[in-house]
Amino acid sequence: MAAVRQLWLDDSEAGYPGESVRNIRARLLVVRGDEDQLVSRTNAVELADRVAGATFLNVPFTDHSVQESQVQWLLPVLDEFLQKQ
Repeated sequence: MAAVRQLWLDDSEAGYPGESVRNIRARLLVVRGDEDQLVSRTNAVELADRVAGATFLNVPFTDHSVQESQVQWLLPVLDEFLQKQ
């Protein structure tokens, strides 16, 4: 658990999300709840910006667990994202 905590709290160049995410070649949908207390909007946007072609979705009126609290908003977007080639 200490290694995970260090990964998430490290704000140096070696920390999350780090430059290594630029090597991701898969399509990426970064989803964040607008009231998320764990991942800032700035950090989520930085992640999406570092991965070529990534899509960013900021869901209003929800917290960190978008998939639980706003599933009715997430599923249509997720379905469309997965249907694209």
